[in-house]
Amino acid sequence: MGGIIATSITIGAFVVAYGQYVTQSKIENARQAKQSYYDFMEISMNNPLFSKPGLRDEPLSDLEYEGFYWYMQIMSQTLEQVFEFVPDEESWNYNALLQFRLHCGYFLSVDYLPEVHSEHFQNLVEEALDIEAEYAKSGGIELEDICFIDD
Repeated sequence: MGGIIATSITIGAFVVAYGQYVTQSKIENARQAKQSYYDFMEISMNNPLFSKPGLRDEPLSDLEYEGFYWYMQIMSQTLEQVFEFVPDEESWNYNALLQFRLHCGYFLSVDYLPEVHSEHFQNLVEEALDIEAEYAKSGGIELEDICFIDD
């Protein structure tokens, strides 16, 4: 009888410990996602011409485009990390969708390689491009006119 009680206590302690581990992991993943995105937001604030394409009237110079390219790599990797940390969080999906819409020109360019990104990332990019295409169509304008594609 003592063995059954000891086993029950051990199993109960394991279940409690596992529950605490899962909860702590979720909290840590959310913290990591926020920190990654905050770091990216700081880069964005320091590079407004990259964080909001279309602020300029003329195309980016070659050197500026190189900076924009690396900005987009940082953004892409940050969002991939966020999706890894909190894959089912709708608010992060909305944030990514907003970023992808703002930077749709990059995602239409030859520099964007979808195959290096997760399926989730690719799906959100496609959704963003579809939204922008519908918006352009409803206004009778070309997608390139709202997506600020620099060649």
